[in-house]
Amino acid sequence: MDYLEIPSRTIVNARVGYQPENWGVFLSVNNLLDKDYLNSKGSRRWNYVELDQEREVALQLEYSF
Repeated sequence: MDYLEIPSRTIVNARVGYQPENWGVFLSVNNLLDKDYLNSKGSRRWNYVELDQEREVALQLEYSF
């Protein structure tokens, strides 16, 4: 059986925000450096490799009452 060796990779995610009393606003970025990388997934019965997520940016607003 042949094996595929996947090189290691460091992926940088970041989140910053401001949260006074009962509300908050947050900015998060996944894959901040926008690196292409492979992700292997599977179990004992099957395995597969996929190109994983590109950079993703999200703005989150929170309010609690």
